[in-house]
Amino acid sequence: MVDTIDSHVPVVWKTKHSEVDRLLGKIGRPVLDDVLKLLQQFAKDNNWPLQQIDVCYHQDMEFSDWEEIHVKPVLMLPFEEAEECLGNFLDRVNIFQKQLDEPELDVFISKVEFGLETA
Repeated sequence: MVDTIDSHVPVVWKTKHSEVDRLLGKIGRPVLDDVLKLLQQFAKDNNWPLQQIDVCYHQDMEFSDWEEIHVKPVLMLPFEEAEECLGNFLDRVNIFQKQLDEPELDVFISKVEFGLETA
């Protein structure tokens, strides 16, 4: 399923929205949507060659109760450059986290992870 939060970069949901909603709940889902918008705007402002943003569900096979949502920007850059871009974005996410209240922050920190893909 593909959503376009901002017209220039598609968000590719590699899991069902219901799975994301179940895991993040009413508190975490709006936070995830805000982070996706933030990522799109950050990429646009910094002229990243962002192809898409993948949103994936992950469950650890060793720990069945360990579930999380992975947000992976797909950048058309060599891995080292893409990794630097992600690091810069994560600095911005740290600022964003300071604006969250405690329940939102708890869900965000425990259930949302960032990854990276290059094309």
